[in-house]
Formats: sequence, structure tokens, C-alpha cells
Amino acid sequence: MSLALAAIVAVAGCTGDSTPTQTGSTTQPAASTSAPSSPTTPSGAATTPSGQATSTGVTDPNLPAAAREKTREGAVAFTDYFSKQANAAYQQLQPNLINALSTSDCKTCNAMVKTVHGYIANNQRYNGEIMHLTVNTIATFDDGPTAKTFIRSETAPVKVVDSNGAPVQTLPAVRDNFSVFLTYQAGSWRVSEIQGTA
Repeated sequence: MSLALAAIVAVAGCTGDSTPTQTGSTTQPAASTSAPSSPTTPSGAATTPSGQATSTGVTDPNLPAAAREKTREGAVAFTDYFSKQANAAYQQLQPNLINALSTSDCKTCNAMVKTVHGYIANNQRYNGEIMHLTVNTIATFDDGPTAKTFIRSETAPVKVVDSNGAPVQTLPAVRDNFSVFLTYQAGSWRVSEIQGTA
């Protein structure tokens, strides 16, 4: 079964009613202007200080320098990169692309990974984008280990196809808003949750 990002967020129980604790000020700077990047395959391991959300144990060595910066712009660049890697994970059946950029307790990320594993098990492929960012801006940043970006994702209709390329499911075009919660650990940002928002 294929799930669009909004459905995955709902299934993972990540609606605005269960907002992770964030501190800091709210700002409205310009949207991301980072250049598109090619999907990459992650490797390696990450460690975190005690008391922080833990990583999935893999890191992405190809994460652009701009997306590693512990700044507002870095958080926005990271969110942009995550969206591209999530698309690649679905299209290329590589769930580790999501694992490498998220914490192990990110319910939405875990649901995305589970969905990709389902495609693999069923010899299916997601033939489109799970996320297409038309807005990507900082929502909360406090110079600490957390940040929140606001994104609007507008995806075209998507077909899930079998191993012969025959459609097994068609998903409608979707336009939704999300909050992407980030945690800075081991020298880079990671997605700690994605929640639907108004």
C-alpha cells in the first residue's frame, strides 16, 4: 500500500496535537535557495551525547556543507536535502537514505522507511515525488540543538508500479503544509519528526 507524506504523517500520529517541545524565537526569513543535489548513499555511524535523540547509526557523508551548518540557513538547506533524499529513497528503493538523515525515534521517518520496505517486498516502485517543496523556511531557531522548518509540499499525481512498470495504484496530487523538527547532533542536522500543520 502506498502512502503520500500527509497520510504517513497521519498514520505515524504526528499531527499538530503532539508537538515536540521546541524553544526559541519564531522568524520568517526567505525560503531556501540551496542548489539541488544528487541522491547519495549513506554509510558510517554517528554517536550522540547522552540524553539526546539517537541517530539511526548511519550518516550521509555526501551531506552538503551548507546543510551541516548549525544556523537558520543550515536548517533550511538540510530540510531541502532531506526532501530530495526522501524522494530518492522512494524512487530507488533505498530506505537508508532516510535513515541517514533522521533520528531513530522519528515516527514519520520510520513510517516512510517501512513504506519503502513494503515496496521492496512487493516488487513495486514509487514513480514520483513524496515531497516537492514549494516553500521551505525557518519557523523556530534558538542557537541550541533544535530547529523547526515550515514546508509546503505540492506533489503531482503519482503511480506506484510493479516490476513490469504496470500501475498498481495512483495517488492524487497533494498540497500540504508540514513542520519539520530538527535535532543537531554529531556535526549535522537530523529530522526528529514531521508533523502536518495548517
